[in-house]
Amino acid sequence: MKYPDLFFKLPLLVFVFLLSACAAPMNQHISYDAAEQAQAPVDGRLIIKSASMTLVVDDIAAASGGVKAVLNEAEGYVDSSYDEGDKTRRLSLRVPEVQFDKTVQRLGTLGEVSDQNIRTQDVTSEIVDYEARLANLIALRERMKVLLNRAEKIEDILVIEKEISRLQTEIDTYEGRRKVLRQQVALSEIRVTLEKKVTLGPLGYIGWGLYWAVGKLFVIE
Repeated sequence: MKYPDLFFKLPLLVFVFLLSACAAPMNQHISYDAAEQAQAPVDGRLIIKSASMTLVVDDIAAASGGVKAVLNEAEGYVDSSYDEGDKTRRLSLRVPEVQFDKTVQRLGTLGEVSDQNIRTQDVTSEIVDYEARLANLIALRERMKVLLNRAEKIEDILVIEKEISRLQTEIDTYEGRRKVLRQQVALSEIRVTLEKKVTLGPLGYIGWGLYWAVGKLFVIE
């Protein structure tokens, strides 16, 4: 068998790989620049901050107005809000990360805080990893575009275009994940539950007193 015959019987993917290897020295600057961008130092840690709190208030409508006033001062906004009957309202708030601590503190003054949780998540390594992957994928996509411009056979063009499409799908996926994380870092989420304070009538106080007295019969402390 002649060598030219053997060469043209190689799978197209292998042929594209050989072309890519030959073209690599001419395009090393693309990969280098992208890698430099991915390894750029991150300015501080990238932290997602979130909080949830329950406020017992006398008037839910008035407390909601107070929440909006706090948000306006922090340049935040209400992401979602819904009522559970007429005694509970749940709000999801978004505020700039730099305003997070101050906003949580201000919200706590709008009622009696019956429950509060603050959570933090360091996503620095995840974002850096996504950016490194993006740099490599973008560099490879640009290299494949160079090969596409050099390709002459229809079958080679189709294979290269398919590979470029696959790379673009991966790029879009990682860019989407990175964007979501960066948005969560930039805008902290605060979930607020407003509960209307229950006012006991005369019989209510009697019932509560009986409950307390019966409890003391079984537990002293």
